[in-house]
Amino acid sequence: MNLATLLIAVASGAAAAWGYARPARSGPLAAIVAVWWLGAAWLAGAFVRTDLGVAAVAGSSSADAPLHLRLAAIWAAPSGSLWVWCTLVATGVAVVAHPSASVWARRSAAGCSALLTATCLLGANPFATPSPIPRRGAGLSPVLEHGLMTVHPPLLYAAQAATIAAAVAAAIAIGRDGGDTLDRPAGTRRAWAIPLAALAAATILGAWWAHDEAGWGGWWAWDPVENTALTPMACLVAAGHARTGRAALRWIAAAATAVLLGVVVARTGWASSVHAFAPSRGPAIGLASFTLAFVAGWITLARRRPACPADEAESGMLTASPHRPGPRRVATTVTAVIATAVAVVVAAAEVAAAWLGTRARPAVLDPVWAARALLPAGVLMAVALAGWGWRRHHGAAATIAHLGVATLAVGAALGTGTQRCVIAPLDRAVSAGTDTVRWTGSTLAQSAVDDPGADRDRLVLHVTVSDAGGRAMSLTPMIERYPDLGSTRSRPARAQLGLDEIEVAALYADDERATIEVRTHRGLLLVWWGAALAIGGVGLAALRRPALRTAEPAERSVQSDE
Repeated sequence: MNLATLLIAVASGAAAAWGYARPARSGPLAAIVAVWWLGAAWLAGAFVRTDLGVAAVAGSSSADAPLHLRLAAIWAAPSGSLWVWCTLVATGVAVVAHPSASVWARRSAAGCSALLTATCLLGANPFATPSPIPRRGAGLSPVLEHGLMTVHPPLLYAAQAATIAAAVAAAIAIGRDGGDTLDRPAGTRRAWAIPLAALAAATILGAWWAHDEAGWGGWWAWDPVENTALTPMACLVAAGHARTGRAALRWIAAAATAVLLGVVVARTGWASSVHAFAPSRGPAIGLASFTLAFVAGWITLARRRPACPADEAESGMLTASPHRPGPRRVATTVTAVIATAVAVVVAAAEVAAAWLGTRARPAVLDPVWAARALLPAGVLMAVALAGWGWRRHHGAAATIAHLGVATLAVGAALGTGTQRCVIAPLDRAVSAGTDTVRWTGSTLAQSAVDDPGADRDRLVLHVTVSDAGGRAMSLTPMIERYPDLGSTRSRPARAQLGLDEIEVAALYADDERATIEVRTHRGLLLVWWGAALAIGGVGLAALRRPALRTAEPAERSVQSDE
């Protein structure tokens, strides 16, 4: 154990003990948050300096990397990403527990912080020292050297932390006033809208990253981390459509539980993932214990009924939920259950593949099957959501969000597209379906042989694609080879034609011929537009000021939905 580990352990333990012993004071929770962020700042400094005396830095960063990638290497390192995730979770829980009058909630926040600290330091210590200390860092994996590496992972972590914090706030609200004294569209709106907007933004950025690296359809190759993010999103959408405060808060709790279960499955080695928090299953016990403690604590907090329910009944607020679910509530529940089941099946397939020692793609993710299923599903969803959005007045935010989801569904259905693989001789036109492909030559843009400082060979192909309408596009797909890693990857090039996208990937090239794949995706731009509209609508809902309604209009609203 080095000095940094010892200091962090002592400071965190002392702050947690102080918070448990003196829960009525505000200082302990502030001290807990300060310790977490001091540890994160220490790690950030080590990565910026490329301090190879820290194992996390030596395994994920290098001195010749630009500053933004050295900072991004913090969450590229398994132990560093675990510390960042725990820091955000501990901060979120402390923030929502701080203004609460519940002593039990503050003690729970202190206990959660202590458990997360033990998980980090014992399971995947980011402050550990390597032995021996290497002369140069390993650097990032080539697929992580992307601009979105600085945005997507921390945004996803922040969204997950916000979901957990919202669930803690939900438990406090239910334990304080039963949850139903809050009007659903107002009192609980921010509790589900903020994490939902963050999760959706992180997911769509991950989709664009996969699209940029692997081409459209790259999301099928997402690992369990990306797939398990869909389950809490479905639960938060259900919370946004709930008819009572208590129902919305319970859906938020379900979303937080889905986040924690996804973290346990996808980031602890149970399923093969490049985003795992550690190469071993060390953090698995700690994170699983935290999940069980969270669920038990949430139930305990939620069951702490208010002392004077009669006073609440006299306040004129909604205190009773309907006993008979209406069609809107049933449809919301069914949608959430189906989405959750799909995500669980995908995660289970990944877990089974890891346990069986194979990385074969599950049949449910076959692109042909997906293309056939997405087209009718997208059209049906577009019509249903458009009609549902105008069924009654929901405000500008809900209308924008529904339009966004419908637009995204249409774009995803149309964007499955077609792909043609051709062998193109040098400077000869070859037919690829309705398109014509001409390969005019290649350029070696960077060579690890000629330049000892280069870590890759980059072969740039010059390709001209002409569509049926006579429009010609000059594209430059690349083939990158990494001698140190012994791997090669294709970097596609793309051109936008209105709402459509033409994508060209080079699979092989020599002096005489090249193997080129041409992919056509109709209406693909609708996916990004729809996602932006949906996220904007949810974000607009989060910005609206909460307001409380009296019992009579709330009761009429509930009854009219039955």
